[in-house]
Amino acid sequence: VRELAEYLGAEASAAVRCFAEAFILSMPTGRQHPFANRTTPDFVYVAVRKDQPVNLCGAFEKPIIAGKGGYVEPSVKALARYADKKVYKPFDLTPECAWAVGGHEIPKECTEFAKAEVVSLTALLADVESYVDTALNSEG
Repeated sequence: VRELAEYLGAEASAAVRCFAEAFILSMPTGRQHPFANRTTPDFVYVAVRKDQPVNLCGAFEKPIIAGKGGYVEPSVKALARYADKKVYKPFDLTPECAWAVGGHEIPKECTEFAKAEVVSLTALLADVESYVDTALNSEG
């Protein structure tokens, strides 16, 4: 983001917001009818870090077994447990701040992941833009 700010100046925070919105809401263009491409994500988790990027895809190394309500709730729980127990706590890599969109239950024992503020997509985008703007202005 700092390098982006070197090129865009004050517009960097708006660019980050636009990128986040496009990334979250992007829809595939191929095979639109058979694959229900107009589907928004069931859950979105955004974390801001100042140390290093982390990858949480290990949460899905083992297949998720559908619960009574489908795959979404067990998937959110698997992500939360993996983040908390395999990444955040053992390596002291808790994010600076985090947001979640989707309203799914996060296991209570996942204390670091559960710190994510549950918000609407509109609020998430506004918060991300504001956070980036504040961070960039405090640096320079």
